[in-house]
Parts: sequence; structure tokens; C-alpha cells
Amino acid sequence: MKNSAKISKAVIALILFLIGGAWAQSDWHQYRSFGGATFEGDIRTIITDPRYVYAFSSAAGARYDKLFDKWDFSFPLHPPSSNFQFTALDHYFNDLYFVYADKMIPYRLISDMQNPPIFLPETIAQVAFGAEGVWVRTPGGYYLCDRWSGKCSKESAIPQQLEWFGRVDAESLRSNSRLYFLAEPIWDSWAGRHYLTAYAAEFTGRYAWAAYSGLGLWKYDLISKEKIQVTKGFLASTSVSGLYASGHTVGTTGQGGITLITKDSDQWQQLNKLFNLDLANYRLNCLAFDDKRVFIGTDRGIITVKRGSDFATTITRYDGLPDDMITALLLQSDTLWVGTRSGPAIYAVKSGGKSFGWEGQDEREVNQIALGTGQVYLATSQGGLILDKSDSLKIYRYDGKSPVEMDGELLGVAVDGPYVWWLSGDVLLRYDRRSASWEKYPRAGNYNAGRSVCLAVDDNNLWIGTDAGLVRFEKAKSLWMVYRKEDGLLDEHVAKVLSVDGVLWAGGQLGLTSFSWKEKDREKR
Repeated sequence: MKNSAKISKAVIALILFLIGGAWAQSDWHQYRSFGGATFEGDIRTIITDPRYVYAFSSAAGARYDKLFDKWDFSFPLHPPSSNFQFTALDHYFNDLYFVYADKMIPYRLISDMQNPPIFLPETIAQVAFGAEGVWVRTPGGYYLCDRWSGKCSKESAIPQQLEWFGRVDAESLRSNSRLYFLAEPIWDSWAGRHYLTAYAAEFTGRYAWAAYSGLGLWKYDLISKEKIQVTKGFLASTSVSGLYASGHTVGTTGQGGITLITKDSDQWQQLNKLFNLDLANYRLNCLAFDDKRVFIGTDRGIITVKRGSDFATTITRYDGLPDDMITALLLQSDTLWVGTRSGPAIYAVKSGGKSFGWEGQDEREVNQIALGTGQVYLATSQGGLILDKSDSLKIYRYDGKSPVEMDGELLGVAVDGPYVWWLSGDVLLRYDRRSASWEKYPRAGNYNAGRSVCLAVDDNNLWIGTDAGLVRFEKAKSLWMVYRKEDGLLDEHVAKVLSVDGVLWAGGQLGLTSFSWKEKDREKR
């Protein structure tokens, strides 16, 4: 009895430790590219077992832990080459089969090893598994393949009640009395219809799983018909080069497309392929949006999409922009402030007329734009600029008393009440508009995390993305902190930062990280 009590206490302690670890990680979330709307990104296969849901596109895979509501993007560790048609799970041996046009590559989950490929004389349409071997359906009939030797023989008859894996057939699904509703496309307010690309139903559970192009993976309750999006974190882009927030929506952009995250409903939506253009063919640098339209800054001008439409229009040098390489965007009501490789510009959204720039600024690349009361601040490759709204948008610089760094490259600018923060690679500057005074925070001795890259500010903190971590400055305490991978950061080279509603978003080449700093601070009290 005493031994049993000791064992029970040890088990309880272990469970509490694991739960505590899960709570510690819940403040940080990492998001990557998977399941996009392009042909290569669509989820083609969904497989379920009691613990996990496996999702595969033609080039990658991910595993969803139903118990901890967590995605594992490192699964599988060593997958075969890309461009497989679909994936199948052999429940007899718990092996995955990556199916190509005329071959299958078995993958042992337990050892993370690939077995030799099994070749078929015809194109593979579907795959099923039995105790006797692997069944393959082709246009010319059925084959039975030996798991170990790889030899396949044509068969005239097949066992009943096999579970077949293959590409989704939405039309045949409509006749399924249990799953027919999955075949209907999902509509959204931005890009129209999203079609079913894969589905799976739990063998003994009450849930079905379905993937839709551009909307990722969804979980359906087969009794209540309630649906929940579980691909919260599947980005349309492989990297993050731009972040923006408006209302209840946070947006990201990067190579491949843009992702819109509706915070109140916690829904993620991807925009990749529009009616008349594919965003994957552009270099996407930045974005801005409101509840009516999205503006995407690219290497070939600005792409704009209206809500409820998937037809894109463009704004380029022909419309008055100083350069087609767009580097920064900021939307204020019906005015779009534009940063380019050759200086700033302004575009009147409501009138849809020409944009215009400022003479003599064509050698300045705009890195960031910030709005103040009566002023617009520009961090550029050749110092800080100010546009005066009260004086016909006259452009000027600070006087000669400003720090020397204000004449060099500035990577970021942010307005914080009476203060304006300016960021260079090695120095953070704060300008007090009330007293016209400056304060300097050198990187060395304060936030020696790496060379500075980007800047964001909120009511409590100032955030700096560097090439070696994320820096946080608690303004009330004058306290500096640095976060790295061991804390939960996905990419230590932080290219973009955004702080909104108590959550810090940090993007880089590997994807996106969110940090619920306000909730974390509340737990510490």
C-alpha cells in the first residue's frame, strides 16, 4: 500500500510538472507556412488516430496533437522528396506511405527511416492496407504489394471494407449520409469560395477533419455540426516581411501570400492566388488594410484587393509612385502613406486618383512610417524626415542639435505620446516633443542582443527586433530584457515586430511568433 501511494504521488507530480510546462509555453506560439492556397501548398491528405491528426501537402507534413492542441511542424523529421500525390497510414504497422505517380515510399514512424520504394506498372489512384499486404487501385485494376519485398501482383478481387486513401473526390462525398456537408465550399468575405482538398473521419470518435484551400484544417462535430478552425498558425507565406493591425485583425505578409488573423473569432485566412494574379509571383514587402480593402506593397507596385472580391488592381509608377519597389505602407482613413526605394509618396484612396511624391527624395529608401499629431515621421536610409500636415505636407528634418545618428540610416520610428522613438543599427533615440530634448540608448550596455532591425511600441513597452533576439524595454521600470529561442521565439533574426492588444508579434525568415506579454505579466503579480 505504501509503495502504491508513493507511485501515485510520483505520477501526480509528473502530471503537474507536464501541465506546468504546457502553461509556461502557452504564452508563446509559433506559426509557419503550411496548407496554402497554391497548388504546392494545399493539404492533400488528412489521417487521424486516437492521439494525432496528420496533415500533408505535396511537399511537407505536420502533426496536430489533439490532447495539447499543439502543432508539430518538425514532423516527419526526414520525409521523402516533395511532389508526392498523397499520403496513407498503414494501421497494421503504423507506417506512412508517401504515394507518387507510380511508386510508394514507406516511412517508419517508430524509427524515422524510409524503406525502399515500391514500384507499380500503372498510375496509382488509391491505396489501402490489409493483413496480407498493401492494396493499390489503378486505372487498369487492382494490385496487391508485399510490404517487405515490394513485389506487386495484379488481383481480380479485393477484400471488402478496405479503407482507401487517395486524392479527395468532393462529388462522391455528397452521397455520404454522414459526411456530405463537408463537400460544400466555405465562403469568406475576402476571396470568395474555398474548396475541399482533403478530409478524414475518426474511426470511433465524433469528429471529422476537413481541409479547404486557403483556409487550412477544420474540425467538425458530427453531432452538433459545429466547426472549429484548427490551423491557427498556418501562414500563407514562408517568411514574414510585413506586419500590420487594424481593428480586430492582424495581417502578415511575406514570400507566397498574406495571412489575415481575426482576433475576436480566432480565425486565420490565407490570400495567395487571386482571380487575376498569384501573389507567389511577387516579392511581398509590406501591407496595410482596413475593413474594406487590403494594400500589399511589392517589388512591382501596390496590389489592392477590395473586401468581397478576389480581383486585384495595381498602383505603380504610371499612377505617380516614385518607384515600384514598395518598402512601407500606412493607411490613415482614406489616405495611404507609401514608402518606396526612391522616397515617400501619398495616395488618395477614396478618389482613386494619382499618387504623388516629393522632389529631391529619390535617393532615400523609406524603412518605416509613423503618424503623430499633425506630423508624419519617416525613417529612411539617409536620416529621419518629418511631413508637416499643417503646412501643405512640407518635408523637413530636425535642427542641428539632433544626434548625429539622425543623419544616418534609420531602421524604425514609432510615436509614443509626447515621445518619438528613432532606431538605428546600434542606437535607440528618444525625442521629447514637449522640451525638444533628446535621450540616447546605445545598444552596448542596454540591449546587447544583436544589431537592431525593427521597432514597435505600446503603452507599456518598447520592442526592438534584432539579428540575435527580441528586445523588450519596460518603460515604467526602465528594464531591458532579451528573448531568444529558449524562451519561445521561433526565429532569433527578428525582421518585423508589432504589438497590439497585449500580444507581441515577431516575424522572420522561419515564420511568426506571438507572445502574450500582458497575460504573462498578469501571472507574475
